[in-house]
Amino acid sequence: MGNTTPEKWSEKLSRAALPGAVKVAFFWRRTADGHAFALKSWDSEDSLIGDTRDYDLLKVHFEALGALAESEGFAPESEERSAMLNLTTQTLTISP
Repeated sequence: MGNTTPEKWSEKLSRAALPGAVKVAFFWRRTADGHAFALKSWDSEDSLIGDTRDYDLLKVHFEALGALAESEGFAPESEERSAMLNLTTQTLTISP
């Protein structure tokens, strides 16, 4: 990885996870128009948990994770990258 540490990814993903989540992932893509983000949490049955958080709260997580991704030189234009954290094992996986 670039200038950041796995601990920073783990910390930010843990904060962004929904209650009851055992896995959380941040997806990020640079587009010609800017950036596209997705943040998803899964429960113990590997089902997506619906996110009903207030937009402003969700935006805080997107900005923090997006800034971390940008500092990594993360995702060339039109290529999606992801960072996934298993909250049970604290295993972090970052796509190439």
